[in-house]
Amino acid sequence: MTIDMIRAWKDDAYREALSEPEQALLPENPAGAIELTEHELSGVDGGQPMTPVITRVVCDPLISWLMACRDRW
Repeated sequence: MTIDMIRAWKDDAYREALSEPEQALLPENPAGAIELTEHELSGVDGGQPMTPVITRVVCDPLISWLMACRDRW
């Protein structure tokens, strides 16, 4: 049986279906750890909860008209 290393790295079911000797032949995944701890996730950009952004609504009819027409110019 030929072992598909990339599939074994990505597909848990495929990897677990391999015999123990076949699993022992697999090299470590070059991507490294695939699960991060909560501490590691807190340092990831975007790992923090989003804060809502409040936008101001323009109610001036002239500005609203200009904004609606800007794509036509």
